[in-house]
Parts: sequence; C-alpha cells; structure tokens
Amino acid sequence: LDVALAYSRTGNAERFDDAMKRLKRVNSRLISEGVTHPVLFMGEAAHQSLAGNLDSSLDFLDRVVAEGGTGRLPLVLDWPQFEPLQGNPRFEAIQTHMLERINAQRAELGLKPVSI
Repeated sequence: LDVALAYSRTGNAERFDDAMKRLKRVNSRLISEGVTHPVLFMGEAAHQSLAGNLDSSLDFLDRVVAEGGTGRLPLVLDWPQFEPLQGNPRFEAIQTHMLERINAQRAELGLKPVSI
C-alpha cells in the first residue's frame, strides 16, 4: 500500500498500476480463501480508497468494525489512503464506532477515555 501511495503521489502511473494489481491479487486470494481478519479488511479498504472506489472502501471498513477491529484514530494518521473519505458521514460514523469500542475497552481496564 505504501509503495502504491508513493507512486500515486509522484505521478508514476505505470508503477502505481502495477502495485495496485499486486495488492488486488493478494487480497482477493486471501478473501476468496475465507480469511476474515480486520487487518486484511483494513488493507483492502485502503486499497479500494486509493483506487478511487470509495463505496467499496467503506464496505470493507464496515467489515473491519464487524470483525471487532479498530485503528489509531483518526484513521488517516496511519492510513493516508483514507484521505479522500475524510468528511464522508459514513466514514466519520465508522470512526465514531471504533472510538466507542476503544473507550469501552479502556473503561474495562480502568483507563480514561480518549477522543479523536
């Protein structure tokens, strides 16, 4: 993902396309084999966002949440591929849900809540 992002930002369309095809091939294989892990879904969500498939990206982020996944918030801190989703109400709702999950876990540990 980072290599594809770098090629995207430097305007190297040929290498960007190659990196994206490689990502798609690996992620598609894992998903077709029945892998259901939040990290895989987060990566595919980032891949879809970078490809400009924002609805698909949000669908994979929903799967991250459904599998119990979270991330450091705001997500764009670690996943700059999600920048096109900033401000999207569905994206913001997903982050809010993740924050609620994080704070519920922190409460169980006796820790103070955090915010975005």
